Amino acid sequence: MANPIKNYLFVYGTLRRDGDNDMYKLLARHARFLCDGWFNGKLYNVTYYPCAVPSDIPEDKVYGEVYELLEPEYILQKLDDYEECSEKFPPPREYRREIRSIHIANDDVIDAWIYIYNYDVGNLRQIKSGDFFNQ
Repeated sequence: MANPIKNYLFVYGTLRRDGDNDMYKLLARHARFLCDGWFNGKLYNVTYYPCAVPSDIPEDKVYGEVYELLEPEYILQKLDDYEECSEKFPPPREYRREIRSIHIANDDVIDAWIYIYNYDVGNLRQIKSGDFFNQ
């Protein structure tokens, strides 16, 4: 699957369709749901929202959704503000936006933006299922 990387976003928490909040609604207006997928990482519960960190262990999976961004520059700026990782926030910021490999149907892999937790997860509860809405 050919993909300009800046045009895909993987979400695993409150930005998923089940989140049904104002930021999801904004994402839905400026992006198109592509498919479900997973990221090789671990998922943790921060408070009412989750965070993900990368993992090298193949069994560690964070489940979420892939969106094709219709207006990437606009929506990523809004989401960076929502995730408090834009230049408006002093470092260290809670999240950082990175390009990572996302596994989708038929064993395909695409590169997509994802918000990675930037703090220590030592005191957070791991969500073993890897799915924020199916803990």
